[in-house]
Amino acid sequence: RDLLNMISGLRSEGFSHYGDLPQIIVCGDQSSGKSSVLEAISRFSSPRKDNNLCTRFATEVILQRGPSEYANVSIT
Repeated sequence: RDLLNMISGLRSEGFSHYGDLPQIIVCGDQSSGKSSVLEAISRFSSPRKDNNLCTRFATEVILQRGPSEYANVSIT
């Protein structure tokens, strides 16, 4: 928990420009399971469209422990 809080604090203060903070990047062809990998790691389901496609845009997931479960989603 302390490590996640420290990384979150460094990222929010802009320190990611000065050094490498832990991150995972998932790349691949369409329908190759990228969203499934992120869902397995984050335990957060991606919205699905008519033909079962998930995301067609870059997605950033930030995990942080807290006293209660909630999600904050924004599209920019």
